[in-house]
Amino acid sequence: MDKLKILDRIFNPKTVAVVGDKLLNNNYMWLQGVKTFQGKVYSVNIDPKEAVGIEALGIKNYPSILDIPEPVDYAFVSIPREVIPTFLRDCAKKKVGGVALFTSGYGETGSPEGRRLQEELMKLVPELGVTLIGPNCVGVFNPKIGLGNGPELYHGTGGPVGFISQSGRNLLDFAGLAYQHGIKISKGISYGNAYFYDSPDFLEYLAKDEETRIIGIYIEGIKDGRRLFKLLQETTPKKPIVIWKGGQTEAGARATSSHTGSLAESSKVWQTVIRQSGAIEADGIEELVDITKLLLCLPQPRGYRIGIISMNGGQCVAMADTFSRVGLEVPLLTEKSYQQLSEIFKAVGSSYKNPIDMGLPWYLLQAFKPALEILGCEERIDTVVVEIPALFIKMAQDIYPDFANLIYGTIFDFEKTVGKPLLVMLPPSFHEEAEREVRERFLQGNIPTFSNYSRAAKALKKVVDYYLH
Repeated sequence: MDKLKILDRIFNPKTVAVVGDKLLNNNYMWLQGVKTFQGKVYSVNIDPKEAVGIEALGIKNYPSILDIPEPVDYAFVSIPREVIPTFLRDCAKKKVGGVALFTSGYGETGSPEGRRLQEELMKLVPELGVTLIGPNCVGVFNPKIGLGNGPELYHGTGGPVGFISQSGRNLLDFAGLAYQHGIKISKGISYGNAYFYDSPDFLEYLAKDEETRIIGIYIEGIKDGRRLFKLLQETTPKKPIVIWKGGQTEAGARATSSHTGSLAESSKVWQTVIRQSGAIEADGIEELVDITKLLLCLPQPRGYRIGIISMNGGQCVAMADTFSRVGLEVPLLTEKSYQQLSEIFKAVGSSYKNPIDMGLPWYLLQAFKPALEILGCEERIDTVVVEIPALFIKMAQDIYPDFANLIYGTIFDFEKTVGKPLLVMLPPSFHEEAEREVRERFLQGNIPTFSNYSRAAKALKKVVDYYLH
């Protein structure tokens, strides 16, 4: 069968079996992760004591996968490596759609026994014709159908971002962190040691997946670099791809070898691959989220020129320095814009060269809205950055009850009518609750927010590079 059809059955199963879960495994963690699944869930466990606890969850348990009374599309497996061959033979008889193998302890250990079991697995799986993802992985995440890798993940709604991760923990962490920033996953996969299915297989699938608009990848090593490079070149003009490469230092390379048994390539080779393929390089999970957030929320930037509005002169200086250092520009405006700004600020005394230091006019919004409109029309500005402390919004609202709604409304109207990228800086403060509330309110209007100038600048620069090169 075609690999894409095989993967489609695994990503969109109707029946799921969880094999080998235990009470001691964080109270049946794997089964808890699929309790929200919209299809049918079965358990496979030979221990009668575990069967009692499993059925108390409302999930039917069988001692063998062969006993499940209907076809199984996807099986998640966490059993001792010594009994894996017997289990896979049962899967072949059952014609299971695909198996994600959490079990580890193969070639990545470097031990003779681990290598022997790896060789046995590599020989057996093709003979049986079983589809196996892993080993050493947490498998599929499809929140739209409630198929999770653990109880902590959201469910019931999907999004436009596909995520491919060689690390199970990085899949879970990205899904959780991205969700806090309004980013939802279409389909995610952790594939571990990649004995049979590797990153190019999943990239090819997500490239053709209609629910996926942006693709993120965490990768430690690759077996078929030419195929990956070709797929990246073919896909990046249609869907942005953001890659976080693990193992780019000597210490990191050692860690990848013991983690997934991957052989790490040099950082220079990877940087060349990413640059020539049109993909975007991310340096860690935070930047992966930052870049994805901008790709998702912003209209396509036309250039590198930034217009800055702040209520504080010191922050104007800091942002101008930070955005300039990464290769963005903070240019002077046209004479027409300065004439318009002078009318707004003549009675106030604020600075408006770019950055624009708003000062006290924030309180009455007598200058903010027209200043924002001027930057929206300014031909020398491609993206607008607005800095406003979340705590200030909360404090001002106590004096002017409509202040917060006016701020949000002004920015939301800009995003809808001007079509120019805009992001909001929410500098950190001691009032975390205020920051969370303000960030969530901006997310409702599809406005990306950042608390760190450097992270915002680096992510924006990479997104502009993607669109203009």
